[in-house]
Amino acid sequence: RSNHRDDLNIRFPLLHQDSIKQNAEKHQLDTSLIMAMIRQESAYNANARSPAGARGLMQLMPGTARNVAKSLRLPLKNSNKLYNAELNIALGSSYIAQMLNRFDHNSILATAAYNAGPHRVKHWLPENSSLPADIWVDTIPFTETRGYVKNVHAYIAVYNYRQGKSPIVISQQMKPVGPTVTALNTKAWLANLPVSN
Repeated sequence: RSNHRDDLNIRFPLLHQDSIKQNAEKHQLDTSLIMAMIRQESAYNANARSPAGARGLMQLMPGTARNVAKSLRLPLKNSNKLYNAELNIALGSSYIAQMLNRFDHNSILATAAYNAGPHRVKHWLPENSSLPADIWVDTIPFTETRGYVKNVHAYIAVYNYRQGKSPIVISQQMKPVGPTVTALNTKAWLANLPVSN
């Protein structure tokens, strides 16, 4: 009713740019991916908390955040620190980078894993042959995760536009989804996971 549905400045803000750029460079991530995930996770509300207990801009669960913080050698004694935007972006960016490394840099699988957990995504991989990514997304059994992956990839295109980057076709971001993730990659990812207390 307020005619702001198409106002990209309001709906897709460019906030926390320094932290996003710094962490994108550190983890070799696309800034648009981080922005899209923040937009989907919390709509840029640093104080957001989900019913399950995920906190902050990138909606990190305290246990996941503690593990990532250990791998980065960052202190995280109090989960309320996840409401700090800079810390949340640092931990969330590191975690999505871990998911990308775990799933052969396939952003479809990595974002699904960020939302639903990597072990679930591993069980959802096709058994015999590769599938086009858009078809695989529609086979995800969790409605929330299906919508999450679709939204994040649509938002990447919006944030490319907002940052003045060259337009991309969404399908160009979507690598086919194969039946397995390389055993070497899986072993390396598991070996680098910090041990939970």
